[in-house]
Amino acid sequence: MSKLCNEKNGSRSFFSLKAKWSIGTGIGVLIIFAVFSVMLFQSFSSLLMNQEKQYAEDSLRTAIGKLADNEGELTKQDVVKSLSLKITPSDNQNLYTNSVYTSLTRENIGISVYDLSGDLVFASRNVPVKFSSGSYQESRLAKDKNGRSIYVLSHSVYSKTTHQTIGYVQVTNSLISYDRTRKRLVIIFLVFGLTAAFALALLAYGLSSWLLRPVDDIHDVIGKITQGDESEALANVRVPEYNYKDELVELGEMFNGMLDRMERYVEQQQQFVEDVSHELRTPVAIMKCNKKVRQN
Repeated sequence: MSKLCNEKNGSRSFFSLKAKWSIGTGIGVLIIFAVFSVMLFQSFSSLLMNQEKQYAEDSLRTAIGKLADNEGELTKQDVVKSLSLKITPSDNQNLYTNSVYTSLTRENIGISVYDLSGDLVFASRNVPVKFSSGSYQESRLAKDKNGRSIYVLSHSVYSKTTHQTIGYVQVTNSLISYDRTRKRLVIIFLVFGLTAAFALALLAYGLSSWLLRPVDDIHDVIGKITQGDESEALANVRVPEYNYKDELVELGEMFNGMLDRMERYVEQQQQFVEDVSHELRTPVAIMKCNKKVRQN
């Protein structure tokens, strides 16, 4: 039975408690950090998307406000005249506060103007998304031919004078900066999460090694007792004392007390054997002497 138990115990792989503690701490930190990272990532993504939408809405509002000064159906000449950027030296200091200039030159923002038939009459940049002539007021997310995300806004243009529809404006915002920032956030969260998990796992391993020193010492003492002369080991081997108190240190002290009692039991047993042996030695000697006398 004992042999069978030993074989079963020997077949089990040893996995240190310190390793379990450190790995568990690392995984726990990684899970918690992952949850908060997902929440932060969603919040940042929402803020960034709202900002990109606001840029597109500002550009659309500015373009419609300028084009609404025309009375008839929009033509290329009308659009160029309405959205022209004639900058004089006296306007240089106000250049970056000019709403038309800001809208037309903003990175990734494209403004395209269409006549009543849905034909393109003006485009500040290449049009990445085809204008939908059947929908004259919409906002949507689309994909260009390269698979990049595009935020699209389109709206009818009404003349301030006639209050009639004179054309359509479509604003496209290529979400390159948005996608780039999201990718950077993912990399940052991954690096920080893995670094934090690894660092805390090492810290947990070091802390567990320091806290479990009494257990290691008890393990070493038991190994010395079982491998060597038990009586000698019981007399000389003890768990070292520590200058602090906790449950594990108290466990070591209790183990030392148990070893002291075992040492006394062994000494008493040895003393008992010696006394019995001494008591038996005298009658045996007398019997041997009597036997010799009789033989003589």
